[in-house]
Amino acid sequence: MEKQQVGKLIGLLDTEGVDKKLDGIMALLRKNLRMDVAFISEFTAGRRVFRHVEKMDPQSPIQEGGSDLLEQTYCQQLVDGDIPEVIRDVRDYPSLWNLEATRDLGIGSYVGVPLHLPNGDLYGTFCCYSAQPDQSLNERDLSFFRVIAAIAGGLIDQKIEHDHKAELIASGIQKITEENRLGIHLQPIWDLKRNQACGYEALSRFDTAPYRTPDVWFAEAEQAGLGEFLEMHALKMACECLEILPADCYLSLNTSPKHIISGALAKVLEGSDLARLVIEVTEHTSVTDYKELKKALVPLRQKGLRLAIDDAGSGYATFSHILELDPDIIKLDLSLCRNIHKEEKKFSLAKALLTYAGETGSLITAEGIEQHEELDVLIGLGIDMAQGYLLGKPMPSSELATFTEAHQSASSG
Repeated sequence: MEKQQVGKLIGLLDTEGVDKKLDGIMALLRKNLRMDVAFISEFTAGRRVFRHVEKMDPQSPIQEGGSDLLEQTYCQQLVDGDIPEVIRDVRDYPSLWNLEATRDLGIGSYVGVPLHLPNGDLYGTFCCYSAQPDQSLNERDLSFFRVIAAIAGGLIDQKIEHDHKAELIASGIQKITEENRLGIHLQPIWDLKRNQACGYEALSRFDTAPYRTPDVWFAEAEQAGLGEFLEMHALKMACECLEILPADCYLSLNTSPKHIISGALAKVLEGSDLARLVIEVTEHTSVTDYKELKKALVPLRQKGLRLAIDDAGSGYATFSHILELDPDIIKLDLSLCRNIHKEEKKFSLAKALLTYAGETGSLITAEGIEQHEELDVLIGLGIDMAQGYLLGKPMPSSELATFTEAHQSASSG
């Protein structure tokens, strides 16, 4: 194989997902050896199953996921050592020439090696074949074939490990949802002009041992393909809290843009009073298509749903969100608000965002307020709302009534 092709192969290993890497390897291998078909097989339950099939003719009978009894395949004979790894002309081997697979698949020449995982376990075989005999096949081809098979074995091992981890994650998520170990905590958002709670942010909390933070759970769910399921489950639970909120308070929910675009959010919000809901999009959430996101939000916003951009001031992405999405609320990141009474740059940025909000009709919420000095500066700036431990910690929804009564009494007193 040419050095340029080897470089291309290494590039695939660095830049793509495991399945795409394997597909790329098979394509390069088939073309380099001028074969009609290349494939990886897996041995499972007495059968040979085709994986990662690369073929020149789309009408070829070999299909990914297809299977045969091992005893009827080249693959089993190869692993048993009954046939060589390079077969230039199948007609030279009567046992193969009379095999049903030779006729069904149209095999004239063949190269294959057993495929082992890094721990030595046999996974299956790494093979390619052509309809025509090929006398040019040599030991150099076989040597490179073995190298690529070893790489493929490492990649398959990664996939097996990933799939196993995904199964464990899925099992854990199923358990916490079935056992009601996911709960919703509410953190008050304070109207600084009226000196009372005007809203509550819904935050997920997982009752597990050992305790793990929500971001870890949601990140793992995403890796296992259950990100939407877990997030929508949490949002359904959060929406139920609307019934216990004071009538003049809204509920703020965090969700991923892709779940807005997919329509999953809209389904969860069906039947809810959208005029009392705010959806937060964060700095840490990438948006690949603002046009689609805005399109999905239009019918929801027309029914009263408000949009907030979270973590403003923590990075470039939030400014893109603000400019593209025309939010109703801009939430200043806690890193911007912390010690704002001591740091002039933070003060200046908060002031600039407040000016922008005033010109565009948005409201400003300051997050992470823990010191009276911070709060005094923000009130002096004219910030609309604030939240943080100084104003109220996240609390189980069952404690909301007690918190509301205590603060109403304090405010009236």
